[in-house]
Amino acid sequence: MIPLDKNELRKRALKARHDLSIEKKTKYDSLFLEYLKEYLNPYQTIGIYVSKEEEVDTHLLIAFLLNQKKNIVIPKTHPDSLTFHQIDTLNDLKKGVFGVLEPTLSEPYPISKIEVMIVPVVAFDHNKNRIGYGKGYYDSILVEGCNSIGIAYPEQEVNQIPVDTWDIPLDEIITFDKMGSIQRIL
Repeated sequence: MIPLDKNELRKRALKARHDLSIEKKTKYDSLFLEYLKEYLNPYQTIGIYVSKEEEVDTHLLIAFLLNQKKNIVIPKTHPDSLTFHQIDTLNDLKKGVFGVLEPTLSEPYPISKIEVMIVPVVAFDHNKNRIGYGKGYYDSILVEGCNSIGIAYPEQEVNQIPVDTWDIPLDEIITFDKMGSIQRIL
């Protein structure tokens, strides 16, 4: 059997995510929220993406973390890179590149001061490899060594992702097992 390339794996994982029922997505998102509230409690400075439609929903988690007085830093997309910026409220965001909410204010936040980074995932394998949207933005950030955690629906898991020299595996992926319980891939 010929292994699939990243573009084919990306297409399949995006379709699997798209095909999730609203009920199943809502259930998963609720369980992620409750788990991550506790999981992230020890961290003070958290990098986290702002989700769009079909991604694991991060909006309520960001609001909760802000209410807990955590330092929340959100990515802003540039032509060839990402910078992270601290926000004080969800009102500090506006639609940016790719229609994703991005920070409007503040200077770039040093990546070295981010304790944990919640990373978007399109597809993942059991070796903690991920496929994103294909621009390599997060690989350029993760090379700096911050603790990286992917969150993804189990339907996004693939057997094996082909790895290039520039690909940085995540430190952990949080998903669900076949019984519907949180599973940590360490």
